[in-house]
Amino acid sequence: MIKAIFFDVDGTLYSHTSHSIPKSTLAALNKLREKGIQLYIATGRHMRELEYLRVPEAFCFDGYITLNGQYCLDHEEVIYHRPIDLEDIQCYLDYIKLNPISTLFIEKDDMYVNFIDEHTIAAQAAISSPIEPVRDQIDGKAPIYQMCPYVSLATHQQILASLLPHCSITSWHPQALDITPLNGTKVTGIEKIMEKYGYQKNEVMSFGDGHNDLEMMEHTGLSIAMGNANEEVKKRADYITASVDEDGIYLALSHFDLLK
Repeated sequence: MIKAIFFDVDGTLYSHTSHSIPKSTLAALNKLREKGIQLYIATGRHMRELEYLRVPEAFCFDGYITLNGQYCLDHEEVIYHRPIDLEDIQCYLDYIKLNPISTLFIEKDDMYVNFIDEHTIAAQAAISSPIEPVRDQIDGKAPIYQMCPYVSLATHQQILASLLPHCSITSWHPQALDITPLNGTKVTGIEKIMEKYGYQKNEVMSFGDGHNDLEMMEHTGLSIAMGNANEEVKKRADYITASVDEDGIYLALSHFDLLK
């Protein structure tokens, strides 16, 4: 019996074609809520971005695993948070002084970029989000939970991995990466929720479409890949549904008899 479901946002819960959560998805979420199933967001985004997309306004989720698991809320209570190691932040700042890379820096209550280029513009446009304010001087003294370089994983993974030994690097767009603490993925937040409520793996379900969803999907008893998911996600999912714009979430939940 499924007791909790975790939803990625971009390309899963939220459509960047309609710029909204599909009506069929909202209907399904309300039906799940009536059945007492807990519903969580699991995203690489900051809460400020989710509010910009009006996700919390559209539906009141039970909690939010944000910043790829680095800042997690359960019914508005912070149940886990973990910033990036200060040594790694300084190494990255030193590197981009010599090798300029447009980067989004994310703190608990603030977000900013060091500069804007074509990669920044393309990546942010793809997720229907504005570009955050530019901050010329970044000292790295305030806790930073996530850094998002606007570059490709293929060309920078080895370089960044050697520079940042305490970090994980994943891709969320062809021109954008997520840098988070090592082993600090969406799984971290899911584990905290499971521990709190005593859920077993076979009682937890997840939906995703991107590279940063892989570990989350492997950790849940039932994993669903959206029709618009990349091929690696589809290969490792338990079930492939239709795309976000073709009622994928509703159809998958119906397939598993969760909407009766």
